[in-house]
Amino acid sequence: MTLNEKKPRILIVDDAPENIDILVSLLEQDYQVAATRYGAQALRMARKIKPDLILLDVVMPDVSGYTVCKHLKSEEETSGIPVIFVSALSSPLDETRAFRLGAVDYITKPFNARVVKARVNTHVELKRKTDILEQLVAQDPLTRVANRKKLDEVLEKEWSQSLAIEKPLSLIMLDVDHFKEYNDNYGHTAGDKCLTAVASGISDALTRPGDFVARYGGDEFVVVLFDSDAQNTVSVIRRILRNVEYLCLEHMHSTVAEQVTLSIGAATLVHQDAVDKNVETDLDSSVLMKAADEMLYKVKKEGRNGFCRCVVPVLRESIKQQIASGSA
Repeated sequence: MTLNEKKPRILIVDDAPENIDILVSLLEQDYQVAATRYGAQALRMARKIKPDLILLDVVMPDVSGYTVCKHLKSEEETSGIPVIFVSALSSPLDETRAFRLGAVDYITKPFNARVVKARVNTHVELKRKTDILEQLVAQDPLTRVANRKKLDEVLEKEWSQSLAIEKPLSLIMLDVDHFKEYNDNYGHTAGDKCLTAVASGISDALTRPGDFVARYGGDEFVVVLFDSDAQNTVSVIRRILRNVEYLCLEHMHSTVAEQVTLSIGAATLVHQDAVDKNVETDLDSSVLMKAADEMLYKVKKEGRNGFCRCVVPVLRESIKQQIASGSA
């Protein structure tokens, strides 16, 4: 492990303080260790700190370890965390139940220190390799931002979340102006470097943890901004344009400028109370893509090197439910 690498995170869940003390002393040199005696708190901690591994007792004062494991595996944000049961229950039925719930290992008490360290190390390393593989599968190999497949997953998730809690959702489509001419005149190697630099400029403009950028294909990129109204979305767009301008990538074969520029279209989903002809009731995430693409086309038609945005209104889910029940 290099100095710049963070230690993997371990969450210990055990109702006996003496067991927690022993496990912490065994693992704290190589891992960041957190601990709790309660199952309910373990669930909250798992969601918050996203540990790389959980050591979980079965018998606890509030919620059983089996129940904790079941909840962890049922939630998207925690389902990938490996769980090792460390329990005094040693029957084959107990172990079988643990594995059926998704545990990766089962250690019986009293435990052997070397066995615990060896198994923890094995499963943390497997988790690290799995994370790397998942990242590679979801990543565009050239620009190192997300790929089209990951974009589809994120957009669907954010769309559903936006409808569920009635928060705005913005989508930005970006296109490098006259990129074919850039490739034709500077060569494909230079074109690849240009796209990588532009992707970096876009990424640097995204300041919130949940902001997302993907390469859509060719010289097109897409940004997804959850809980981002029109004003914030415009601020992000201006940062992107500024960052790309600061790259100072020469493009003498563009009709727009003597350096690389972007055309940008954006659409923001907003939730409204009013029922009128402009407010849709049944939409899917493709409406944002289509609206942003239309705005991008408009920018290109008007001369490129700029942005255009629109709002896509949708009826609030709470109002739809009222209408459905006849109470509105």
